[in-house]
This record gives sequence, C-alpha cells and structure tokens, in this order.
Amino acid sequence: MVRSFAASLALLFSCAQAQTLEGRDINGDGSFDAYYDSAQNISWLSDANYFATQGNPIQNNPMSGIPVPLEPGQMSASTAGSWVANLSVFGVDDWRLPQRFVPAGGSDPSICGPTSCNPWYSWPSELSFLAIALNGTPGPFTNLQNGYYMTSFTSGGAGGAPVAELRNLLNGNAYPVLTDEYSLVYGYVLPVRDGDIGQATAVTPVPEPGTWALVTLGLIGLGTMRWRQRAGRAFEG
Repeated sequence: MVRSFAASLALLFSCAQAQTLEGRDINGDGSFDAYYDSAQNISWLSDANYFATQGNPIQNNPMSGIPVPLEPGQMSASTAGSWVANLSVFGVDDWRLPQRFVPAGGSDPSICGPTSCNPWYSWPSELSFLAIALNGTPGPFTNLQNGYYMTSFTSGGAGGAPVAELRNLLNGNAYPVLTDEYSLVYGYVLPVRDGDIGQATAVTPVPEPGTWALVTLGLIGLGTMRWRQRAGRAFEG
C-alpha cells in the first residue's frame, strides 16, 4: 500500500513538473526575468508592473479634464502601445500587448446592446487564460497589481469598431472597452512575446497553485501513513 501511495505521489510530482509556466533567466543572474507559457506558446515578462519598476513617470488620468495622477504603472492605451513596441529587456525585444480572441466575422456579445449590457463577459484572451492559471494568486510574478490589465485593440465589436479588454488577473473580472479614442483607455500592462525566449540559463517549471496544494496534501498523507505504521509496530512490540 505504501508503494502504491509513493507511486501516486511520484506521479503527482511529475504532473507538477508539467505545468504551463516555465522560468526564463535571460541575463544569467540566477533570477527569472520571464515565464514561458507552454500552453499558449508565449512568454510573459516576470515583473507585472515593469513600467513603474523602471522609474517611468506617473501618468495622468486621460478621462479627467484636470491632472489627476493614475496609480504607478497605469497608462493610457496609446502610451502603452508605444512603450511596449520599444521595450527591450536584456536585449530581448518584440514585446507586445496581450491579445483578445475574436472569431473571424463574429460580433462581440460583450458590447452593450440597446436594452442590456453584460460587462463581465468577453471573448477569451491571453490574459483570461493566465488568470485561470494563476487561480486568484500572483503565482510566480512580481508586482502583480490588483487592478485592470489591458489587451490590444481588435476589431469585432458592434459595427466592427475596435474593442479592448480590461482584466483583473487576481479575480478574473473583465469588461470590454469599445472606443476609437484609444487615449481614453488606461490600465496596467503585462508585456508578452510570441514563442519561447530561448535564452534561458536556468529553466524550472513553475507549478500552478492548485498543484502545490495537491503535492502538500500528498506529503501530509504519506507522512501520516508512515506514522501509523511506526505506531502499529511499536504497539505490536
């Protein structure tokens, strides 16, 4: 029975090693600068508020007629697009904003209709899949903000108008933004890049929170079983 349980625990650990987020150390300093998402074949920057970390100036709220500072790291969509397009992290570039997935020729049901509006529904996006993987925790990312992160604008909204998604990665909540005035949309930015960075020097798969919980329960169960065996032998002696 112990062997069977140990085999199950080994299988559990092997599953933990097959999770979707794998650390990437770009500059070889022993810390992860990005995470490769093998499920989506994209690489996320590890610092989820890199704009603020790099000392960029605090932006003003574009929706206000007077200067009202945003939270550090928040920026307008137009600023975000320019910043990401010119971003280079230890020589790695080609970063972009996360994308939404709108079926070709489809209309976006998340857009408010004449009589109803469902602000919590939107098409899937790279951010929505990441939110599911994180499962309400920051996961391996640093500086993950409890606020809305932006996707890039895509067509597919009412009348073919551009639509972006704003999504909170900690609770999964999202709402769409339909506007031609990109400068009026603002939020945090988590840069992403297509494919694997390919410059990793220390690659370690990062289990998702649910996997850690299963592994912990498995260890507790194995320890309890061994304790009972020892207690039984002591009693028989």
